[in-house]
Amino acid sequence: MDAEALRALVGATLARRIGAGERDIEITFDTAPDPVALPLGETADLTVAALSYVPSAARFSAEIALPVSAAGA
Repeated sequence: MDAEALRALVGATLARRIGAGERDIEITFDTAPDPVALPLGETADLTVAALSYVPSAARFSAEIALPVSAAGA
């Protein structure tokens, strides 16, 4: 999963949380996120496990999780 996919995942989650349209949310990372790599042939649905948003600063923090069953554990 690349930065664009992570941006879309976080943006959609934040939009739902604050009641905004996804098109109204613009996500910019302070640093480029590391890509998430899965073994060849594996698929998984990453989720936002934790999200905090400070509207006055227009900043967020998100924790992305990979379900254990999807990780082959």
